[in-house]
Amino acid sequence: MPLPLQRHDAAIAAALGLLVFAVRWLILDFDNEYFMHVAWAAEMIRGGRPVYDFVEPGFILQTTIAYLAMLAGGPQLAVEGVLVCALLATATVATFLVCRSLGIPRWMAVVASLAAAATCPRLYAYPKVLVYPLAILAIVSYARHPSRRWLVALAAMTAISFLFRHDHGVYVGVYMSLSLIALHLGGSRSAPLARSLREYAALSLLMISPWVAWVALSGHAGQYVDFLVGRSDSMAETYLPHPRLSFDTSQPLITIGQTTFPDVKLRWTASVAPEQRRALESTFGMIPIEEPGIDRTGRYRLTTVDRRTMQTVVEHPAVEDTQGIDRRTFLAPASWTAWLWLKLSEHMPLVRLRVLPGYIHSGNAMAWLNYVFLGIPIAVLLAWILASPRDPVERTNRIVMTTTAILAVILYQRLVRESLDSRLGDVAHVEAILLAWVAWQAWKVRTPAAAVLRPVAVIVLVFTLGSAVAFGGSIRRLADAGVAGPATAIRRAADVADRYRQTPLDIYAPPGTTGLPGLSRWLNACTRDSDRIVVVGFEPQIHVVADRSFGGGLAFYDTSWSSSDADQRLVLARWSAQNVPVVLALNSEWNAFSRDYPLVRAFLDERYRVWAESEFGGTKAVKIFVRADHPAEGRSSDGLPCFAQVPADGVAPAR
Repeated sequence: MPLPLQRHDAAIAAALGLLVFAVRWLILDFDNEYFMHVAWAAEMIRGGRPVYDFVEPGFILQTTIAYLAMLAGGPQLAVEGVLVCALLATATVATFLVCRSLGIPRWMAVVASLAAAATCPRLYAYPKVLVYPLAILAIVSYARHPSRRWLVALAAMTAISFLFRHDHGVYVGVYMSLSLIALHLGGSRSAPLARSLREYAALSLLMISPWVAWVALSGHAGQYVDFLVGRSDSMAETYLPHPRLSFDTSQPLITIGQTTFPDVKLRWTASVAPEQRRALESTFGMIPIEEPGIDRTGRYRLTTVDRRTMQTVVEHPAVEDTQGIDRRTFLAPASWTAWLWLKLSEHMPLVRLRVLPGYIHSGNAMAWLNYVFLGIPIAVLLAWILASPRDPVERTNRIVMTTTAILAVILYQRLVRESLDSRLGDVAHVEAILLAWVAWQAWKVRTPAAAVLRPVAVIVLVFTLGSAVAFGGSIRRLADAGVAGPATAIRRAADVADRYRQTPLDIYAPPGTTGLPGLSRWLNACTRDSDRIVVVGFEPQIHVVADRSFGGGLAFYDTSWSSSDADQRLVLARWSAQNVPVVLALNSEWNAFSRDYPLVRAFLDERYRVWAESEFGGTKAVKIFVRADHPAEGRSSDGLPCFAQVPADGVAPAR
């Protein structure tokens, strides 16, 4: 390591990694955007070759990891879940190790690492979360030991970043190059700058050359490059979102908050009528938050945690199952520790003491993080201007943190842009490293200003950690998952494993589901394994859930991806050689599709006809197109066509 890490550092790093892995596993939930690269990986499982046979726009390492997970575990998501949780945990470990390598105290390193992890970045964004702290760790290591071994590590991180997504490789390459230049010009490095840059560039190109050759030999290199260029935004565009901090000056400076009772879920029996259910909700003292859906499960806020009342709920014949209530001890929350704390806060008002409630609240979390992320690179530059340390290690640290601050500005502009609510967490680990370093610089000041700087550093760290927890919602999500202590965490971990060992069809489209899940189940039952499906709109999960390939080489026809005339002709050439009996088109995306894909729209009009148009019991209106020259072999019980004689429930002969 760059600086000799003490024995306890490895233990703390491991503990942080295990904690992050455990939390992310307990709240594991794949959204539809995650299924984009999973759909490509599933196509590879079926024998499809990226770029050659379908559009894979430079996410090849993420797609390959999902492909290997499917090879190892089959048609399920458990292995994928383990991998993504492990990689997110690795990012947190790297953040801690960078902080310690810079000489930052353990407590600051832990707070910064936890704050980064607590933002709960989206699962599918794990490459963004992973590669940048690892790149910083690599450059810090090289700064201490500028050897060829660490130069190889820099090139490897650049290549890995490029293969995860090409723009990541560009940003990491710029960061590595700036850091090499600054380190060689600002310190005494044994190797000449020009030679180090040449070797770094040559090694990076060598490592990505297999993929470059694969694309070049595919016959579609022109479309591949055109797609990347077409999707690139102007680097000159600047994003400075300014969410408002909400202050309520009418609130007292100090107040006693109300007792916050937990949420629970109840699954009612099929025989319970709505009037009876509402009466029981009132009897149990439960406030409805989410009305029961097709699975008869509703979400409720408790108004009491009396164990006798909870026993009545659990044992009542109208209640089929519960979540968030220990069915053995009748505790809600479902652990003695959480239950006793709740009872304590109920009977001891001091526990509910809140300071500055009009200023410090979860509604300001995103705004606070945004302004900290914007301001920290500026603070790093100010630290560079205001102090010039003589110690060579400190001087090297300042060089690395200055180039890292430049990286943070680039990442905020290119990755976050204006999508604060969904993307702030993607850059949190880089910002956390800078925040910890700035706090440490403030802490080390030996002038009278230390009396102000130290408390400010602590306040900023604590507020940032609290804001990250509120922003990421990990505590709420753990509570929603029924985790209230060690026993419930163990049960939840086992439940998550059991859930994702099932096929995506059984998880997301069990019998009786409606809407897009119901249509996915219909496609699985009423098309052949060799058939392909086209989806107009961004719903790539349909291919994974239905276990069907996509037609025309596109997993989705949306946001003008691959929509040039040349791209559309390639899509139609592929489509014409494939058996695509069904097209699903979301009404909300139909006009944009018609505008962006005119050749594909004309092909669709010529060869397909609308079979049905409905929400199918869901929330999204869908048109179902079927081939005009491909008669159905049967119909499902709800009248949808079947193109395979599959002994599925509800399939009847065509009339």
